[in-house]
Amino acid sequence: MPKILNNKGKQILTLILLGTYCICFGQTEDDNPCASSKTKLLQNYFNKNARKQIIQKPQQNIDINYYHINLNITFETKNINGSCTIKSTNLNNNEDSIYFDLSNSLHVDSVLLNNKKVNFIHSNNLVQIILKDSLQKNELFITTIYYQGTPVKSSFGSFEFVERNNKKDKSIWTLSQPFGASDWFPCKNQLEDKADSSDVWITADKYFVSVSNGILTEVIDNKNNTNTYKWKNRYPIAQYLISIAMSNYTLHERQFKYENFSMPITDYVYPETFNEKTKEQLSLTEKALQIFSEKFGTYPFIKEKYGHAQFGWGGGMEHQTCSSMGDFSWTLVAHELAHQWFGDKITCKNWENIWLNEGFATYSESLLLEELYGKRTYNSQISNESSKAKRANGTIYIQNPISVYEIFDSNKTYSKGALVLHMLRGIVGKEVFYDIIKTYINDKNLAYGNATTEDFQKIAESVSGKDLNYFFEEWIYNTGFPHYILKWTTDTLQNGNLNAKLKIDQLIKPNTFDYFKMPIQLLFINKTTKDSTIKTIWNNERNQVFEFTIKDTTEIIFDPNNLILKEIVYSNFTFEPKKILPLDSVNNYNHFTINISPNPIEANNLKKINLTIGIDESSLVNCSLFNSNGQFLQQIINKQLTKGKHLLSAYLRKNITSGKYIIISKTKDKTISTTLIVK
Repeated sequence: MPKILNNKGKQILTLILLGTYCICFGQTEDDNPCASSKTKLLQNYFNKNARKQIIQKPQQNIDINYYHINLNITFETKNINGSCTIKSTNLNNNEDSIYFDLSNSLHVDSVLLNNKKVNFIHSNNLVQIILKDSLQKNELFITTIYYQGTPVKSSFGSFEFVERNNKKDKSIWTLSQPFGASDWFPCKNQLEDKADSSDVWITADKYFVSVSNGILTEVIDNKNNTNTYKWKNRYPIAQYLISIAMSNYTLHERQFKYENFSMPITDYVYPETFNEKTKEQLSLTEKALQIFSEKFGTYPFIKEKYGHAQFGWGGGMEHQTCSSMGDFSWTLVAHELAHQWFGDKITCKNWENIWLNEGFATYSESLLLEELYGKRTYNSQISNESSKAKRANGTIYIQNPISVYEIFDSNKTYSKGALVLHMLRGIVGKEVFYDIIKTYINDKNLAYGNATTEDFQKIAESVSGKDLNYFFEEWIYNTGFPHYILKWTTDTLQNGNLNAKLKIDQLIKPNTFDYFKMPIQLLFINKTTKDSTIKTIWNNERNQVFEFTIKDTTEIIFDPNNLILKEIVYSNFTFEPKKILPLDSVNNYNHFTINISPNPIEANNLKKINLTIGIDESSLVNCSLFNSNGQFLQQIINKQLTKGKHLLSAYLRKNITSGKYIIISKTKDKTISTTLIVK
């Protein structure tokens, strides 16, 4: 903790700048397993040309009501053969053609419209159905497309045939997010048009246990060494959440009871990985279902099921009622379950708003930890997410929605999205925050449908009674996070108390938002009586001063609950030039010292400065120059240095004029600022 000293070295005030702290729990990898696996897999499977062809202009003339996928699947030939029946409503008058998305890698044999064979054209990954008689507005029609072939590998694989367990066993699985649904079945490949319900029938060799969404209604022995599994889903579903997972699964089944409901939990696990450890990992499901139902509202698909199907991919995918899982780590189990509310019950309306799926599911991991293990563990998890969120590039609102790399940027979409919710909770309070979430997830216009950030913001403002436009504007639609320079000075009053002034400056980093408006908590602790008080200040200017009357034994903690994604620059001077702090008083605390000479420097010379830098461990050292308004001017030093003292030289740019400047010097974990005067 940096100590604020007067010129005689006497301690008059202690300021604690709450940084990040880390208590690792379970998973320690840098990236969210859901996101990292998706982006890594793209290196193998993402065919940019195929994706450009598959992403079509939206077909707005129909509304999808129902999908019935009926497939015969042969592992040896990697072939699918069957049909997809689609019930739709026509939205316009006198339509003479209708369209469905379907990859060119599959061959269409025939098309029926209302049980009558019709002409079609299959090109550019679209099936155009040519109508003999025009459809009228609001007319319901049924299309059946018969097709076959080997699904193309694109997106995250879309449809995979895999040998595993040293090629002794076989698996088949789908993963359609974000654009891959039309790689294996005809559909309207758009997020905002959910089907009201779906059926998936799978016929394959008896070796396979075949799993899909909803309830298993029947398994038919076809007497030819094949079985047909019939799955029924009667909830609205987005096209990319329809799934198939097939293998020689071991079924682990139990019941989840909540209020007046009882629902099966069905886990389909590879037999070679099914053991006591796996069952222990999966036991989190019941606890998480209970907690999430209490916090968010009843599990959205309580009349059907929840469960997992193991598949040959390193992450997880929140397929509706049955998440596909590469493993059963606690983070993945919690994350994919949370998606049943955030992503499945309410799906982002477009990929620009994917944080409504991924940020919410990531933050739910922290909420679950808080309920199971307490606030300290929650704080640790938030700290871990903060360190990743600080590495985010660009806005949380996706600027390039056909870039899978941008959509699934784990630092931005997942971690920074989660921190937005953490900060929102800090602003409105825990109780109101959960009221916001429940209102959002159960809103009659959004539930089992789609949402945008604007929808969530309106509900957050309505429930909290606060104008949150500033918050969403700076955190969702703009970049970066605040970098605070904190400067203190105190004067003794006649009654012996202190008049303390806090000046908050915000550095303006390149390519980031101008400055952030945020409420900031300050914790005042009387070190004698241990009494404490939290005061909230409203920081709405780039440079702002706040005054307090305190006792000389007061300790002040800045943002004590770590409610803001931020970086704090430890100032080594007060904002009144006559009370500049001794340099060593700050540098000794950091075990990172820097002296600059000459200082002041004459404006008319070559502006060469010498930097004496001392560090206690090897690190990359970066020194940057800012003006008094916090605007970045130039990088002075960016060099890997070994432990010890180093003498370096640098030149200021010719356009540096007379005035006061700030040099911010950073190692991998320490930051100090130094005033530079140019005469």
